[in-house]
This record gives sequence, C-alpha cells and structure tokens, in this order.
Amino acid sequence: MFLILLGFVVYGAWAYLDLFRLNHAVVYNDHQRLTRLIDLHALREGMKQDFNQGVGDAPHPWLKWFADGAQRLNSEALDRLVTMGWVRDRLLSKIEGTDSTALFAGVSFAFFESPTRLLVRYGDLGQEPIHLYMQLYPTEFCWRVNAMYQ
Repeated sequence: MFLILLGFVVYGAWAYLDLFRLNHAVVYNDHQRLTRLIDLHALREGMKQDFNQGVGDAPHPWLKWFADGAQRLNSEALDRLVTMGWVRDRLLSKIEGTDSTALFAGVSFAFFESPTRLLVRYGDLGQEPIHLYMQLYPTEFCWRVNAMYQ
C-alpha cells in the first residue's frame, strides 16, 4: 500500500517538476530546455484546428473557396508567427511583475485534468490569464506544453 501511495506522489511531483523547469527555462531563456518542454508542432496544430472550426462549414461554394483560402493563409501565418520566442514572450509577460525566482512564478493554478494532462494558468482570472496544457509524453519521459489559450 505504501509503495502505491509513494508511486502516486512521485508521479504527481514529476508533472510539477517539469512545470518548474518550464518556468526556469522561460525566465532564464534556456532555449534547449524550452524546446524539450514545449511541443511547438502540437501548439500550432491546435491553434489551426481552433481557427478552422469556425471557418470550415461554409454553405455557399464561393464562401467555401474563401474559407479554404483563409485556412491556408492562417496555417502559413501560424507556422511563421508561433515560434518558441513568441511562446516564451507570452509566458514571460505573465511572470514579469512577480518574483521571477519564486518556485512557480506567475502560475496561479496548476492541477491535473486527467492522469496524463495538467492544466496550468499563468496570471489571475479577469486579468487575461494564459491557460496551457502539459501532456505526458511517456516515450520522451517528460511533460510538454501542447496547447495554449488566452
């Protein structure tokens, strides 16, 4: 029984340890660690999917053509604009003004949404917080950011 409880504690601490590593990498601009902890491809694909949901169901052929063009342009724009530097700047904007040496600087909420998904909120509610999801990547043996919303 003790080993099972210990396993749950270690598993939970692992996610928060990677969140601490993410914060540290953001504050100290550790590009190598940011690359390891942020799945930029998944972030971009999620943003594209969110955009395409609102545009995709055009009833008229002309609107469908327009929607297809908007989706293609949005895809190209996201590939160029959503960079590791952009993600870091967004998170850093919520850390600045707090004690950046604090264990979880800027984080106002972090808890498991499922056994393999951690929801994190940077900033306070009502102050345009950034919500991000950290997903367990077992083959890479780490938790990585794979979605971000504001």
